[in-house]
Amino acid sequence: MHEVSTVLEKDKALLVEGPASVVLQEGRVTALGARLPLGKAVVIRKGKALPLEAEEEARLKVNASNSHVPLLLDGSTIPDSWRKAISQIDAENVPTVMVLGASDCGKNTFCIALVNKLAKGNVKIAIIDGDVGQSDIGPPTAVSFSVVRKPVFDLFDLKPRSAVFVGNTSPSGVSGRVLAALASLNDEVKGELVSHLIVNTDGWVSDEGAVDFKLHMVEIISPQVVVGIQRDGELEPILSALEGKGNRVLRVEAPAMVCHRNREIRRELREQCYRKFLVEASVRTLPLGWLRLEHTFLNQVEADTGLRNSVSKLLDSPVVWCAATERGLRVVVPRDSKVDKASILETERVLKMPVRVVFEGEEKGLIVALLDKEGKFGGLGAVHSINFQNGIIKVYTPYLRMPGIIQFGRIRLNESGRESEYTEDFEP
Repeated sequence: MHEVSTVLEKDKALLVEGPASVVLQEGRVTALGARLPLGKAVVIRKGKALPLEAEEEARLKVNASNSHVPLLLDGSTIPDSWRKAISQIDAENVPTVMVLGASDCGKNTFCIALVNKLAKGNVKIAIIDGDVGQSDIGPPTAVSFSVVRKPVFDLFDLKPRSAVFVGNTSPSGVSGRVLAALASLNDEVKGELVSHLIVNTDGWVSDEGAVDFKLHMVEIISPQVVVGIQRDGELEPILSALEGKGNRVLRVEAPAMVCHRNREIRRELREQCYRKFLVEASVRTLPLGWLRLEHTFLNQVEADTGLRNSVSKLLDSPVVWCAATERGLRVVVPRDSKVDKASILETERVLKMPVRVVFEGEEKGLIVALLDKEGKFGGLGAVHSINFQNGIIKVYTPYLRMPGIIQFGRIRLNESGRESEYTEDFEP
């Protein structure tokens, strides 16, 4: 990191890419329509960029990474089509706006700029963050919303008012859960009596499944305006279909200066969010008998002794836990068991059903959500262990109340809070 003092002339722009911080020392500077505070550091996270525009000559102190030198530009980095769309939404006082676009097209940035334009007087704005992979408001693997009354620089700084866990960092495979989450939060937002609702979405836009998914999203939210951010017409199958259904669409282009993020940077951004929602976490011991488990085969009624004994004999292994589900047999065996593929295939042949075998200990690190007895999201966690014999689950979480429900996810975190694996082994 290196620190430099910069003079920014009127009508010039400075694009600062994180990790970095900026302190306005004198003058007037805005970022996405929000005025920088004098003498107070504004932090830009790794993988994010903030465009600074001088309303008058200003002096800035910039502390930035050696590999990301701030870029001085003539004029604004915000496309004219964005300014026009945002001004139109503001002038018409549009109640609900949904923003669509592929990854790295600027959806998050557009939402911030729109919030900053609308945030004036006593206006109360709700933002639903529907991007389960690159969420800023709530934890990854969840859809969340927050309420704001003043301009912001980063949605990451907002506290979620509510969240709904879906268990994955991609809508693929859990699209039904995402749509249900959007419907639930949309109902909650109505109770907030907000002036505006802005809905940010994920970057899945490129196939038939994505088109259907986005059409269902719009049907659930019923926005008065859908903003489509695109580079080369990649959203046209979605936008044209929406217009065919009578939806109003505003097309805008992706900014030329956009912060492109590779898979590693995306993962690092998610891990920032995991850390945010696991801060001050500790291992809690909870009785399984007091909990309802969801999104997992562990919520099934255990098999009777006869079936357990048959499975144990076929697998040539003790069976810790066993249940028949709609998708087949789910079996937990000791961690030192020698169960192999051949014995699983033989068990499937004899029992005439699919068999999935999980070893004790494989639950460690699995991401979970802890909900209260009414089903409201309480906190994020990671499974530490499950003692099937004693009916105990240990969860690493900051949530201190007694949960009523634990929902299982598909992402495994290691002890450092980094994503280590995607798994469907504990799915129903």
